[in-house]
Amino acid sequence: MTNKKKKVLIIRLSSLGDVVLSQVAVEILKKNFDIFFITKEKYEPLLKLNPEIKEIITLKDSTLGELIKVLQKSKRIKPDFILDLQDKILTKIIRMFLDPGGKRTYVWDAQRIERRKALLLKDFSKIKPVVQRFKEKSLEILKSELKLSEEEKNYFFDLNSEININPKIFPPQSPESEKLKNFLKKDSEKKIVCVAPESRWRTKMWSEKECSLLIKSLEKNGFKVAVVGEKPETSKLIEGGEKFFGELSLPDLIYLISKSSCVVSVDSGIMHIANALSIPCVAIFTSTTPHMGFSPYGKTYIVEYGKLRCRPCSLFGKNECPQKHHICSLIPYKKVEEGIYKVISIN
Repeated sequence: MTNKKKKVLIIRLSSLGDVVLSQVAVEILKKNFDIFFITKEKYEPLLKLNPEIKEIITLKDSTLGELIKVLQKSKRIKPDFILDLQDKILTKIIRMFLDPGGKRTYVWDAQRIERRKALLLKDFSKIKPVVQRFKEKSLEILKSELKLSEEEKNYFFDLNSEININPKIFPPQSPESEKLKNFLKKDSEKKIVCVAPESRWRTKMWSEKECSLLIKSLEKNGFKVAVVGEKPETSKLIEGGEKFFGELSLPDLIYLISKSSCVVSVDSGIMHIANALSIPCVAIFTSTTPHMGFSPYGKTYIVEYGKLRCRPCSLFGKNECPQKHHICSLIPYKKVEEGIYKVISIN
């Protein structure tokens, strides 16, 4: 008779990119534990595609009623360990309710103070990648349960080393969108480049003009281009390609990316989705920088404007450029196109 696995409840409410990166915890813990997950309702479809997650508890909003529902469902699970990969007021309430003494709780290091200092001083030497910090706390749970001597634990799980485990997500077996199905069927012999120039924050977006020039060049050279985003108004500013703005469900977006030969994305969740699917990616950083913890991994080519004293101007992006020029978005399409051919050639 095999021993029953202990339960780990992972908490990561938002945002899309961070929920994708949090899947590294699932990869590390899945062999030794049953995995349960709390996230916002809109990210549930992504987690449902992961067969290693036993149950997903969703939060529609931050109202008291929703919180009570989450607390009740979490208590029913009776987790042996709680892994808080958010560490905000809401997640603190959840973990304190389940584990008042904090003896079974592990909380990631958000490095909030360090990142504010780095932003001010433009010194990023003390900032660890988000995915590495997720790994460290996941490994601490694993280390606490394995029957190894301290010497053996340190040998196998040196928290300062780069272990060869990355976030992994799973595409659906087929898309639901008829428009997407038709796009994939048409000229099926052509390689697909998925372009994502949009971000929630305006300062993180890439120049619509340069993006349009890239799309025209790619189509001229025999590629099929899908342009994705959420805002219909952005769609009107971009020329060429098959546009999917606010039309694809999260599973369909993941499916499209999984069928692409390359993804071109600004610093957004789509970049992390491409990485987690092992799809070659060209990552465009405008007002932000990969050195603030969001550096992509795998087959990724990073494109930046260059050295600007005002960059980065924020941790996550702003609605308006503080200097009123948004020069960092004016990355020539040729630099991006060069990156596409490089990452495709190493695939």
